[in-house]
Amino acid sequence: MTRASCRNLAAGAAALWLSACAAVGPDYTAPQVEAPAEWGQDTTTAPQPVLLDRWWSSFGDAQLDALVERGLSASPQLELALARVAEARAVLGGSRAEFWPQVDGAASFERFRRSTLNQGGAPFFGQRDISSWSVGFDARWELDLFGGLRRGVEAAFADAQSLDEARRAAAVSLVAEISRNYVELRVLQQRLATARQRIEVQAETAQIVVLRADAGVASELDSTRARAQVAAARADAPALEAQVAARIHRLGVLVGAAPSALEAELGEAGAIPLARLALAVAQPVDVLAQRPDVRQAERACAAASARLGVAVAQRYPRVSLGAGFGWLANETDDLFDAAALRGSILPSLSLPIFDAGLRAAQVGAATAREEQALAQFRVVVLGALEEVENSLAALGAASARRAALRESLTEQRQAASYARELYVGGVADFLTVLDAERERFALEDRYLESEGELALQFVALAKALGGGWSDDRADAVAAR
Repeated sequence: MTRASCRNLAAGAAALWLSACAAVGPDYTAPQVEAPAEWGQDTTTAPQPVLLDRWWSSFGDAQLDALVERGLSASPQLELALARVAEARAVLGGSRAEFWPQVDGAASFERFRRSTLNQGGAPFFGQRDISSWSVGFDARWELDLFGGLRRGVEAAFADAQSLDEARRAAAVSLVAEISRNYVELRVLQQRLATARQRIEVQAETAQIVVLRADAGVASELDSTRARAQVAAARADAPALEAQVAARIHRLGVLVGAAPSALEAELGEAGAIPLARLALAVAQPVDVLAQRPDVRQAERACAAASARLGVAVAQRYPRVSLGAGFGWLANETDDLFDAAALRGSILPSLSLPIFDAGLRAAQVGAATAREEQALAQFRVVVLGALEEVENSLAALGAASARRAALRESLTEQRQAASYARELYVGGVADFLTVLDAERERFALEDRYLESEGELALQFVALAKALGGGWSDDRADAVAAR
């Protein structure tokens, strides 16, 4: 062999090696996150803000803490997310296995009888009944010259990461949902207690009015109005009781139990939880990096990019190696004899020539899916930024509303007390008492709702910031 021939052979081998190392299709680059440098709303926090991964502990409510832990341990929503992650990891293992040769063992037995009347005019010789025993191995191996298999592994790996982020997002949503329903339960229970107090107060007022009417000091109209007010107050309680039951049932399902399993535990009214510590609000870019749904959308972009590479690789030649090895004999005693050995080598080359535009259409579809993933990523990012901004604004508004209602309620309680005293003293009419008490209990109800709204906006902000999970907690939940 001449020196030039050696150089040509070396160059060809190098070119083949380089083509084997290169994967066709685009190399993935993470999409750029377009986020403002600062939030538009005020993000002032306390000197010692609560840790975001356990933000619900800032309520200082042991019952809520226990419900969250139970939910993270036994919620069917998380079990479903974990099962999807397990499936994706199994698919990833299957994609990686395609890199290696596939070897199958086979054994067969065949017995047949030859015809004596179909010899092509020649006389029949030999046995009519023939047995054939075969034992061996068959191997197949596709050479990943253009990276189609590697792109498939990249796509499966990104899918597994995306579903892992979906599991974290499910944990964030679960904690927020448990906290929201718990806050709503306590608000409804407090409103129900206020409604019952209203019934007692107005029943007592009605009794006073009836006695005054019997004594001729008050009119029958006042007595009728007082009884009507008591009946109207009693009409509000059943609806509140039904809503309380619905929240208890919802919490039972969220923690993976029967709907009525928590009735004894949560049936007694408790205080509305209010956060004792503030949330540390990071910069927009850091918040986006913390949110599992944003991370999930980014991994979906990576998977779509890799699948585009898979589609592009289908337009290139495919080279496969096949081989067989075993023994073939008519008698079992001769099966493993050296003379019974058989072997075969079957390399194959598949070269796309004409497919009526099928592969080009597949590349076009994969490109469109990649563009969809990128657009969805931008949608998720903008939605996340909007959610945080809205939560910050709503939390500030809820705090201001609660403070104003608290001041108004204090004054109205005093006004209702004065109106009642003036009526008993004969200075004011009964309509003044009715208006004062009606306004007082309406403010009581609005104030309780404002406390609940403040707590709910705290929950919404924690969820918007991506709080409720950490790598350590996620691994612990997955282990359970």
